[in-house]
Amino acid sequence: MNEVIGPIHQWLYNKIIMQESINMQIFNLAEEMQWIDTLKEKTNDEIGIATFGQLEAVADKEDVHGWLQKRVELVENRFAFAVMTLLKEDASRLEAIEHCLYKFGTHVVLKNANNAVEVAAEIDALLLNGMPCDGAMSVIEKNEEYVKMEITKLIHESYWEKQGGTNEIYEQLIDSFIQGVLSKSEYLSSREGKIRKIFRK
Repeated sequence: MNEVIGPIHQWLYNKIIMQESINMQIFNLAEEMQWIDTLKEKTNDEIGIATFGQLEAVADKEDVHGWLQKRVELVENRFAFAVMTLLKEDASRLEAIEHCLYKFGTHVVLKNANNAVEVAAEIDALLLNGMPCDGAMSVIEKNEEYVKMEITKLIHESYWEKQGGTNEIYEQLIDSFIQGVLSKSEYLSSREGKIRKIFRK
């Protein structure tokens, strides 16, 4: 029996596309910095190729959930592989990668940023934290000025450890991306361990 493709599926698919857009920044940076000219091709060969289209046209209607889960794993593995391939050659490249993702974040436009709750929801809609049922993040406290969240499951860790990295590298890169996204808003982001905050300046 065919599954109905609903808003939740499109919401998750958009997150998958954003993660691959982040991956593309890494590929482009590697080429621009003359670190590895063929990082994208190497990632395609080792991990798999990520292709996209209209969700209705490309998804497996018999198992939309399973189809999306495979795409989540694909783009997560591509991210970890690309970054760790660069860092294994030279760990000092992390700073340049962080700056790259910050710069990319500055091009993301927040549509609803009237209060901290709306900003946090928009940030969440950009980040690929597994499937909705994974419950990777939980809100501890929220009001119009301030949202405090906890990373409740390290769902990215396995992808990064597989490539010789750590979950902390992932979080550092995402921190930079979030800060870039918020750079033109009235809000800031901070993280201490598993606690991430979004608050008005």
